[in-house]
Amino acid sequence: MRLLIISNMDHYLRDGRVVGAWDAAVREIDALSELFDEVRHLAVLRSGIVPKQARSYESSRVRLVPMPPSGGPRLRDKLEVAARLPAAAWRIRRELASADAVHVRTPASIAYAALPLMALTRRAPRRWIKYAGDWRPRGRDPISFRLQRFLLRRFSPEARVSVNGYWQNAASHVVSFPNPSFSITEAREAAARTAFKQLTTPVRLLFVGRLHAAKGAARAIDIVAGLREQGIEARLDIAGDGPERERLEVQARQDGLSGQVRIHGWLGRTSLNDLYRGAHFVTLPSSGAEGWPKALSEGMAYRAVPLAGAVGGVASVLRRKRAGLALPSEDVRAWVGAIANIVRSPERWIELADGAQTAAADFTYEVYLERVREILDLRRRPAATEHQPDVPHEGNVLSRIRRWKGETLMEACS
Repeated sequence: MRLLIISNMDHYLRDGRVVGAWDAAVREIDALSELFDEVRHLAVLRSGIVPKQARSYESSRVRLVPMPPSGGPRLRDKLEVAARLPAAAWRIRRELASADAVHVRTPASIAYAALPLMALTRRAPRRWIKYAGDWRPRGRDPISFRLQRFLLRRFSPEARVSVNGYWQNAASHVVSFPNPSFSITEAREAAARTAFKQLTTPVRLLFVGRLHAAKGAARAIDIVAGLREQGIEARLDIAGDGPERERLEVQARQDGLSGQVRIHGWLGRTSLNDLYRGAHFVTLPSSGAEGWPKALSEGMAYRAVPLAGAVGGVASVLRRKRAGLALPSEDVRAWVGAIANIVRSPERWIELADGAQTAAADFTYEVYLERVREILDLRRRPAATEHQPDVPHEGNVLSRIRRWKGETLMEACS
């Protein structure tokens, strides 16, 4: 069975090998390939400097169908996107002819070519559209995002649209779908490494993400300053890069926090996991549109309590899973008060940390693949002819994670 993926994801050539610009997306597509004989990814191929976080596909079943880059902030760039849509539509139509299933990743400009074609043809009858942004943003986001959500809400029920968070009164074809962050094996390793993790001083905060104003790294530094005023010693690690990095370094020095705030830049998986292991809280005081930041679920696996801005579907996920707190994004005093209350009641931190680690099981690739089977109706016909993964039911995955936590504690005590 052949899967066609359509996205705007950037790719590059590194030493003659195709690499995807985003490590997490490449891992997700590698996991998807376990369910299919072939995966053809119609996406962008760029030249130039390869990003540090770029990763090559491990699966030999994944093939890139290259598209030229287009788009940008200027009006000229947007007109270029429109001019290239007919060529993109022709390429998509040709790929749909031999596909058994299609997966469109939005929001993306190429969706304006893909969605109308899918409405006009019955090719690739198994259809899944992923909307990775904020499904119901409170503020005004780009008109292109609003238009794509409008189309997806009214899309044929034959296709499934997956979104982050849990939304009331959603159409029957719109389903909640957690983003995968790690494998069951990785979750077990995280549980073993943090079996006896406790809330100690200094309190360790971790921010992971792009250093852009809307993401809130500057507010994370303000939170450390606020905790100091409350007599609570705290340390903040910032993992990520972006246009705000120099300004954040200046802010930390001016606030007298150079010894309490460390900006690491972009980190590989091993180094990042070490920070998760030591963190008591993963903080993301974002005020921008968010789907589900994977840093939250990655931290949850290491018993780092997620504290996030109440934007997008984040609040509904944390509330439903009882795994952390969603707070007013720009109200630094509310963040300081929430952390101070938890620090002064360590049993509350233990309750939240345990809940977070248990809920992390929902974000494994094994659960993800099971959900994909349901969405694309792959159970009535096995997808791949060889290397078929043994994927347990979600409930069994959850019970295995909980059992592993108990086994880890028993092993540590023996």
